[in-house]
Amino acid sequence: MLENQAKAEHFEYHNIRIARACAIAEGPPSDEQLVYAYETLANADSVIHKSSQAGEITDALEFLMTVAGTTGLIASGKEQARWYLDERRYRAEKRRSRMDWLLTAVFGIVGAAGLADLVFKPMLQTMYPGWVDWFTGLAAFTTASFMYIRVR
Repeated sequence: MLENQAKAEHFEYHNIRIARACAIAEGPPSDEQLVYAYETLANADSVIHKSSQAGEITDALEFLMTVAGTTGLIASGKEQARWYLDERRYRAEKRRSRMDWLLTAVFGIVGAAGLADLVFKPMLQTMYPGWVDWFTGLAAFTTASFMYIRVR
């Protein structure tokens, strides 16, 4: 009797664990739970196939899971979890892309300012000595920015 109770508890444990992972995969509240659900569902077939108290392969657990309908949930739950993982990866990549664009813009402005100060401002001061200093700086920065954008 205790052996049957242990088997029933073993079945309930795996059945609930897989059902919980499928429920989490439908709408994961956090990244950690999403990863847990995906790992659980990815390993579910192997766990069901190899699961028994002594470690040998048993058809009983697999049969019970099939009858209960749990094995039918694994593929769709895994697909849902994979979709959410891909969606989160896409969002993270999008944020990273925005940050890369911002860094490129900042370093581009710094580079254009350096180019304007070292190359174009002295050249414009020599070519147009009557210009006011701020206008020479603005013209140098505009020219350097245009050159930077053109080369890029």
